[in-house]
Amino acid sequence: MFESVYGLRNRRLYSKDELLLRVFEEAAILEEIQRKETTVGIETAMAHFFGWLIAFCNSQGIDLQSAVFSKYHGICPYCGKYQHCICIAAETKPRVWRRDENAKPPATLSKWQEMFERIFGRVNRVAGIDKCWKHLYEELGEVSRACRLKERKNLRHELADVFAWLMAVCNHLGLALDDVVLGSYPEQCDVCKRRKCRCPKV
Repeated sequence: MFESVYGLRNRRLYSKDELLLRVFEEAAILEEIQRKETTVGIETAMAHFFGWLIAFCNSQGIDLQSAVFSKYHGICPYCGKYQHCICIAAETKPRVWRRDENAKPPATLSKWQEMFERIFGRVNRVAGIDKCWKHLYEELGEVSRACRLKERKNLRHELADVFAWLMAVCNHLGLALDDVVLGSYPEQCDVCKRRKCRCPKV
């Protein structure tokens, strides 16, 4: 959907680096909302963050669903648990990722969110919302580093981690990401209301 609405415009107006900067800009807006300990504007800010994240992935030729599922293959990639992972409490993690060979990628954002809640929801609630936010921002830093060093494999992995912690934050806040995204982007630009965005660069 994002590629259909914004793809041509983004390729024409923004470099790959500028798209990553927009991701960080939207992350800063989320951080401001969190710092103020309010939820006012959180849905719109979350939708914008996700939209620019997808724009950056598209600019890199990275299918985010494929990147996430290559790491989070229906189970915790570290301990292999189907649910109630407690890896966040471990000092070290295994080097070899585990996979559920019978797993299929979730078909919708809501199913992805359910999967991450099943695997990590309990331990993330114990860790608390602040720790989940911090992990999200830490992973964004790792995305920036992988992009700067042109480490494509690491970039895919770090984008998967950003998505995983985004799911953790949404689950903590009780936000259904699919509803939030479609509320802001109902298969058209949120500003010009066209199915093919014609907005100027901002």
